[in-house]
Amino acid sequence: MSLADVDDCAAVFTSSLGAVVVELGLRGASQPVALPDTARARIVHVLHTDPTGSFVARAEDRVAGFAQATRRGDCWTLVHLFVAPSAQGRGVGRSLLDSVLAYAPDAWWGIIGSTPDPRAITAYARLQSFTVHPTVTARGPVRRSPRVVDAIRARAGTIDDLPLTVAVDERIRGAPRVVDIRHLLETGHDFRVVDGRGYGLRDEHTVVAVAALDEQAAATILSDMLRSIPVGSVVQLPRITANQQWAIAVANDAGLTLRPWGPLVLRGRQAVPSPFLPHPALC
Repeated sequence: MSLADVDDCAAVFTSSLGAVVVELGLRGASQPVALPDTARARIVHVLHTDPTGSFVARAEDRVAGFAQATRRGDCWTLVHLFVAPSAQGRGVGRSLLDSVLAYAPDAWWGIIGSTPDPRAITAYARLQSFTVHPTVTARGPVRRSPRVVDAIRARAGTIDDLPLTVAVDERIRGAPRVVDIRHLLETGHDFRVVDGRGYGLRDEHTVVAVAALDEQAAATILSDMLRSIPVGSVVQLPRITANQQWAIAVANDAGLTLRPWGPLVLRGRQAVPSPFLPHPALC
């Protein structure tokens, strides 16, 4: 991939994800928020940090699909793999997947956040050494403000809190992701922390990540971010696995609707890190 490919890749992202939304009937308040400008900025970010993990496939001199993977410490992440609807079923996705799987092969664990597209889930489930972890997501209008149930409080984070994210991520994820958190802060994400215990990030419509050393801190951070969203506004949470019951309790408290979503697919781990809500793409 080169910078000259970015606009075409962003167009493929939008058309491919849009086709999944239509095919699976995910419209209205439950529709996932997919903003082209956000996707484009993320594509550029990953291209800058992991240029040799970014690939495009061409057909008839047009970008037919693209894939990007990152390496953060010992964690390999599949950030993007999208194929234009007109090019699907021709082996483009398989070729791109083979390319990104060959990137950073010595990273001891890996994570893929799949879309709910059955074709994608099936392809990832067939990968050797990867395990599939079903998820739900919570989204819809905030019907009520989550209760404050604990004495601890979250506060606004600053650039000075980045060492906290390193400490939490090393303990929970096994690998820090400061370069990605900086990117999210630079693109206007709200940063919330509980001193010494965890952090979370959100944009206008989406809680994009939560990581904490304990479930009480994680629930406090998630509740704090949801309370900052006006009642009636549509919001989406990241994928929630079975070992994140604290997140399901907060989502129910806010009146959000739980729905099946694309799984997390892991290599090198038997369970999803916890307490942890992964970024939808950067994981």
